[in-house]
Amino acid sequence: MLDDMVPPRQRANDVYLMEIAIQCGKFGPNDLRRLNHCRLWLNVVTLADVANAAGTQVDDKLYFAERIERDEIGCRNGQQVNQFKPNKKARKVWWRLLNKLCVNRYQRRLLRPMGQWLVTPTQMRRSWPFWINPTHQEVLFAQNKDGTFTAHPRLMFSYDAHGQWSP
Repeated sequence: MLDDMVPPRQRANDVYLMEIAIQCGKFGPNDLRRLNHCRLWLNVVTLADVANAAGTQVDDKLYFAERIERDEIGCRNGQQVNQFKPNKKARKVWWRLLNKLCVNRYQRRLLRPMGQWLVTPTQMRRSWPFWINPTHQEVLFAQNKDGTFTAHPRLMFSYDAHGQWSP
């Protein structure tokens, strides 16, 4: 029954943030409480929840938890935890954890990039405002509350040899 309560990993190479914090042995009980406070306020469970869409680095808004407003947290309806904003001490512990998962704290590039998505878009905990259509050179954006997407009339994309996209 307890396994039913644990949200699934969303991508290949995804890890549970609190599990990493406990296993590394660098966070005491007070730090773990602070980490959990930040995690709950941001509505995140795994590394995929704080990574960018490409799965290559930590999203700046989720790294700098003090710069994000509550209504900017992209979680699906009914999944938002009611938690007050963490203080600076808690955010510093949050940064320590995320820095352990990155090459360096300045670029926040992940030591181990995320792999393919393991869940469908409707099962993702984070809602993404834009999607790239893999069969056409078009950018899709969420237009309706029912979750349908529309091709943006002026935006297109292309990938370079390194998998980076350019508008």
